[in-house]
Amino acid sequence: MKSKILLLLVLGSGARAVLSWVTLLAVSIALPIAALAAAAGAETSVGVRTAPCEVPPQFENRFVILDGDVEVTIASERAEYKAGDTITIYIFYTNMSADTLRIERPESPMHGFSVLPDTCKSSRQAGCDLALLHQIPFIVSPVLDWMVLAPGDCDSWTYPWNGRDRNGEQLLGRFTILGGVWDHGPGLFLHDYILPGGGAPLGVAVGAMPVEMVPWGRVRALYR
Repeated sequence: MKSKILLLLVLGSGARAVLSWVTLLAVSIALPIAALAAAAGAETSVGVRTAPCEVPPQFENRFVILDGDVEVTIASERAEYKAGDTITIYIFYTNMSADTLRIERPESPMHGFSVLPDTCKSSRQAGCDLALLHQIPFIVSPVLDWMVLAPGDCDSWTYPWNGRDRNGEQLLGRFTILGGVWDHGPGLFLHDYILPGGGAPLGVAVGAMPVEMVPWGRVRALYR
C-alpha cells in the first residue's frame, strides 16, 4: 500500500512538473511576441462577444454566406472610411439547422479576420498568403475553443481595427477583409478559414484625410 501511495505521489509531482514546464514555455514564447506586436503598433484584440442575435442596423456594409448549416455574416458600419478612423468588423454565426451544432478548434481564439488587397477574395487564393496586410488574432494559445449553437441560435463578435498594417503603417486603398472560424493553412502567414471555407469576404475602402478649406479671414484671425 505504501509503495502505491509513493508511486502516485511521484507521478503527481511529475505531472505537475510537466504542466509547469509547458506553461512556462507558452508564456516565454507569448510574451516576446506580444512585446513585438506592441512595439510595431499592432493590435492584439481578439474580439468582443456581442449580445443581440441580429446584425445591428448601423452595420450597413454586409456580406452573407451560407456554409452547410451555418449562415455567416461579416459587416462593417460603412464601406468607406477616412485614414485614422476605427473600423469595427462584425462577424455573426447563425445555426440554420434543426440540430444543435458544436464547432471547436484546438486553439483559442478560433475566430478572427484578415486584411488583404482587394484582389484577394479567399484565404485559399494563390498568392494571397504573402499579400497579407494585417490579421487578428495576432497571438493564439493552445487551448481548446468552441462554439455551441442551438437550432436558430447565433453567436456574434466585433473586432476593432485601426486601418493599419502589421507594422503599424496606415493603409490606403481598397481591401478585402476575410472573417470566420480559422485553421492553420499551408502558407506562412495567412490563416485558412474553414467556416465559411476560404473566409467571408467584405470589401472596405480607406481613403486619405480630406483637406479642409479654411477661409483666409479665419486663418488671419489666428495670427493676430
